[in-house]
Amino acid sequence: MEKAEQIAAIGVNLAEGFISVRNKYFLDFIASFPEGEREAVEVNLLSGAVKPKKIDGFIMKQAVNVYKNWFFSELKKHDIKKEEIEKVLLEVSYKQGNLQRKNYICHVTINAFGKEFKEKVMAAYS
Repeated sequence: MEKAEQIAAIGVNLAEGFISVRNKYFLDFIASFPEGEREAVEVNLLSGAVKPKKIDGFIMKQAVNVYKNWFFSELKKHDIKKEEIEKVLLEVSYKQGNLQRKNYICHVTINAFGKEFKEKVMAAYS
């Protein structure tokens, strides 16, 4: 498998993991904001920067560290150097569904090898 294909696959796995049940504490946290104050959460995985600033606390830092470490371990498995990765951006949004259903969307953008890889993953929980 080419490195470009590997990066695309890692991006899908990263997005799926970020909005999975394993990260439910973070997901419940962003879902807890009042409807008028909800906005997409943007995470720069390489720098650890988070927008909006109001959620850049312990819960967020913990989630970012877990997935940053996972991402770098995947790069190592596939013999991809950190220096080959220019950007890893996650954008997570939440929307209340019918009854108690919670809908999450995660867009991931990875810039590597002079290319941009974009993936979108959706998840719903009751």
